[in-house]
Amino acid sequence: MCLYVGNKNGFVTKEDITVYKVLKKGADGYKTPYQGYPVKLGKDLTPSGDPNFDEYGYKFSLNGGAIHAYLNPVEARRNDNGGEIFKATIPAGTRMWIQDDLNQVAARKLHITKDTVSRATEQLYTKTLESLVPQFALEVLLMDKSIVSVQEGRERKGVIGIKVGKHIISTEWFQDVVFCTSRIINTAKTMKFEEADRDMNGEENQRDILLKNPDLEFPAFEKARKLGGYVPATGELKEAFLSLAEINITRFALGLENIPWGYWFYSSSMRSADSVWRLNSNGGWSRWPYYACLGCRYHVLPFFSSCE
Repeated sequence: MCLYVGNKNGFVTKEDITVYKVLKKGADGYKTPYQGYPVKLGKDLTPSGDPNFDEYGYKFSLNGGAIHAYLNPVEARRNDNGGEIFKATIPAGTRMWIQDDLNQVAARKLHITKDTVSRATEQLYTKTLESLVPQFALEVLLMDKSIVSVQEGRERKGVIGIKVGKHIISTEWFQDVVFCTSRIINTAKTMKFEEADRDMNGEENQRDILLKNPDLEFPAFEKARKLGGYVPATGELKEAFLSLAEINITRFALGLENIPWGYWFYSSSMRSADSVWRLNSNGGWSRWPYYACLGCRYHVLPFFSSCE
């Protein structure tokens, strides 16, 4: 089992969470499908060791010390390999980890019920995701610039952003955008990948590039500016994507689709006069950001000015 996460500490559940566990039945009873660990139905299942993490780019791969399960029973059915799907519970007070795409989880304790799932449906998945919202969803930004809980945001409408630590990301993002229509721009500030990895000055980057190139078109910047925002620096984008699971839980609460796992997003951190740094949302494609030509088409996630 490998679970890809942005936070080694994970979460501690405040309430029970319903999940789905695939088990294989043999001559001597049920076992976990990969480790072959014996399982007694109606009992708690706990791992034998402590959580074990490997680096996965700028995120982490959880490789042991936790019990794997699915939030999404449809995904469990796709991957059951002839096993049976059982309803399970992560008890309140248990440390758990949620993969960014919200399909899979791992926990330090799992109560396996005797109830099998004969029909895996999106309705079951939706019910489980709803249970995550009051526990793990982030605060949101309204059009009047107030920061409120996601529950209040759903009631009041007009949500335009999500507060992720000290950053505020837009609820709207753009696909397949060209950074600049010119192949070369005037920039006095370029960065090696180590510098780009620490760059937190996206708003300043965007302003400086636009000032130095008044006659050029920057579609990436224009998308962000129409929302009143900016294209983030690489370090800002990385910090936000470390909380992608919480971001996607919040987006679910707002009726929005996930920010996909494994997409490349532009930063405003320049590598050279003809290339800009980009970052993958899943973390694992490279330890640091990778670069792209100015005319390539990648995605843009605007940020708003910090609330701190």
